[in-house]
Amino acid sequence: MRRGFVGLIVGLLVLSLMGCSMSDLVFGNSNVRRVKIAGDAMEPNFHDEQIVDVEEVPVEDLQRGDVIVFTVKDEKQYLKRLIGLPGETVKIRAGKVYINGKVLDEPYIKESAHSDMPVRTVESDRYFVLGDNRNNSADSRAFGSIPGASILGRVKQ
Repeated sequence: MRRGFVGLIVGLLVLSLMGCSMSDLVFGNSNVRRVKIAGDAMEPNFHDEQIVDVEEVPVEDLQRGDVIVFTVKDEKQYLKRLIGLPGETVKIRAGKVYINGKVLDEPYIKESAHSDMPVRTVESDRYFVLGDNRNNSADSRAFGSIPGASILGRVKQ
């Protein structure tokens, strides 16, 4: 019992250094986990050290606007907003995000992005994500679209 508790604490400390932390707590029979947010990339909607519940869902059930937790190549965990779905085009121009040539309504962002991004096509079984704090977020603009297999879950709202 004590060894398991120490392992959980060590695991949480390691994860807390990586962008967001996910505990190994599963509630009842559901696939819901607690995540502690690290950083301000999702301001004004999610805050540093805020704890949120993340539910495992099939990637087919994800929708644009969902907030998801995923890993990238360096195994770091991120919490970002799902913007582009497989096969769609995404571009940023004059602070506005365009999906398939149409402006995306984004009432949740802190401020518009200061820089443009040329058109990118989201590959099959991949997703394009952005932080709500566009000018202070490492997201798909930096590391590219993410594979569906890297998505750990969706934040319960």
